[in-house]
Amino acid sequence: MHYTTLKLVNRMNNSWQKIDVVFDVKSPLHIGYLPSKGSVISHTRYFIPGKNFWGAITKKVTESIYQKPNARHYQIIGKEIKDNFRFSYFYIFYNNKILNPIYRSNGLFYGLNGIISKTKFEHIFIGSQISTAIDSKTKISFDKSLHELEYIKNTYRNENSCLHTTQIIGSIWIKHNCQIANDVNLIINSNDDPGIFLNDTDINLIDQLTIGGEQNYGFGLVKIKSLLYDKLKIDYKTNSTNVKILVKPINPLTYHLKYEENLSFKGELEIISGREYQYDSDNASKDITNSFKRNPGKRIVIPEYYYSPGTKIECNQPFEAILQWNGFLKKAD
Repeated sequence: MHYTTLKLVNRMNNSWQKIDVVFDVKSPLHIGYLPSKGSVISHTRYFIPGKNFWGAITKKVTESIYQKPNARHYQIIGKEIKDNFRFSYFYIFYNNKILNPIYRSNGLFYGLNGIISKTKFEHIFIGSQISTAIDSKTKISFDKSLHELEYIKNTYRNENSCLHTTQIIGSIWIKHNCQIANDVNLIINSNDDPGIFLNDTDINLIDQLTIGGEQNYGFGLVKIKSLLYDKLKIDYKTNSTNVKILVKPINPLTYHLKYEENLSFKGELEIISGREYQYDSDNASKDITNSFKRNPGKRIVIPEYYYSPGTKIECNQPFEAILQWNGFLKKAD
């Protein structure tokens, strides 16, 4: 039976337990990022960073525990998820192959052996839709309101033109003795075992999540397909506080790695910023119920340089990098 709970994890001897997960993509995914390159097109990433899963699980747990969650509740649960979970990046799972990016001398490809070119990848898995704002009185579109939104398709056609559901795959680490809330039991199970009985205080943690942007328009729904239980081959070590990933010069990065001046590379550097919600303690006495939803993105993250996924680090020896709560890697001291 594909079933575990965080109480089971508490009995593990390892500092962290790694669970590999396959999700079915049930609606288009828009994984936005800054900067937007100053165009009318909102581009999407072709993968899902760990930070998106942190946000999705924080939202699900908070709204399952509290009937009327406010900003403070999201902040508390978000910190507990940061302390007790680590997330890899999730990539499209196609014909039992993980389509992570890899930079080669002749361009960007996807899959460990470069099985799909960037052009073919976009043709199969990436779509877009155009929208504009309409004046309700004149029925004419507002000036400069034309906009194109890119997304990862939830279905695609293979070489034989057969329609398939898009799948994504990645890893989640859960900390030993993880405790999110004393009055709930967090459960992880896959859809091939739907008969598990849930009590009123049980939260089925990752059975269904909403990830990324444009959720008000039905985007972002993923449902768990299967659990693989540490089947993905990732070289890592754990201690009481950290998960450390071994970065090898022969392998393309599957995370963003913070830039180090002394590391040579082949691939791309990326300036990463973003918008976050930050709870303002000065407003603690005010009615801020659901302000997390009403006022997201108040805080702009300071831009920093990172090596992009697909980049190869050129060094003589492998090195360890700490996996942070948002899925980014930082070279260990």
